[in-house]
Amino acid sequence: MSAANDAKQVASMYAKIWTTKTLPALYALAQGVALEALNSAKESAPWNDQTTMARRLMFAEAFQEDKAVGFFVAHGVQYGVYLELTNDRKNEILRPTVEEYGTKYLVGVRRIIGDR
Repeated sequence: MSAANDAKQVASMYAKIWTTKTLPALYALAQGVALEALNSAKESAPWNDQTTMARRLMFAEAFQEDKAVGFFVAHGVQYGVYLELTNDRKNEILRPTVEEYGTKYLVGVRRIIGDR
């Protein structure tokens, strides 16, 4: 066996491990963190909910594209941008939530992928 064949075999094995074990684990982590972030954002939203629509229609999703895995939290109402940006962002909830739970997500990612 040559070094080139060995390298190809290692790359092939690594690709299978990445695809069959790592990506599903990262996606599951992203789903869990997204749900936690959504619940936190709904509970912590500082605005006065006159119709409860803004709070009820917030949503979060995990995503996977190629080898990129992550999550997001968003408003489901058109005036969500207004809630986040008015009054010098005094009442914003999405950015601080994603920053907090994004850090938690990255800790989990490091635990899953280790030194790879």
